[in-house]
This record gives sequence, structure tokens and C-alpha cells, in this order.
Amino acid sequence: MIAAGITELRPVLDGAGKPVLDDTGVPKTVVAGKYGMHSLRHACASLWIENGHNPKQIQRLMGHSSIKVTFDVYGHLFADAEADQRAAQNVQTRLLGS
Repeated sequence: MIAAGITELRPVLDGAGKPVLDDTGVPKTVVAGKYGMHSLRHACASLWIENGHNPKQIQRLMGHSSIKVTFDVYGHLFADAEADQRAAQNVQTRLLGS
């Protein structure tokens, strides 16, 4: 991220979590990547969903312990399950007439 310029300035903190000051009393800063690994992981899963991976694939790729974890975190990104059911019903009606 640093090489790509996707950065932000972050304060340098001491062991107690307080900003470290330079000799003039100004807080020291460091250039750091703007996003952490968790954000990148979430973005990756979101892109897989957008590209049509099914929920079980996402569960496996993300290493989730259960499909419930996957749906709890990413369920809002999957296609509307009720819409899928309505589409299946419409196909059945067209094929079977009932």
C-alpha cells in the first residue's frame, strides 16, 4: 500500500497508547498503509460475492466455521433469496402450467 500511495499518517504511540512527542512537543507520525488486513479480507469476500461465488464457496475460502458465520457477516451482499425462490416458481409455472 505504501508503494501504491494508499497511505495515511498515524500517530506514534508509546506503550500506554499515548502519542509520542518530538523535541518541540509536536506528536510524531508515521506513514502507514491505509487499510488493515481485516479490511482487505472483507473487500476480497465482497468481491467474490459480487462475482457470483455461492455462499458455501465463500465459507470455504474465508475459513468460516459455519455457513451461519458467513451469512451473519456477508448475508446482506448475497442476492435476495426470496427473489430466487420467486424466479424458480415462475419457471415451474411456465414449464408445468401450475
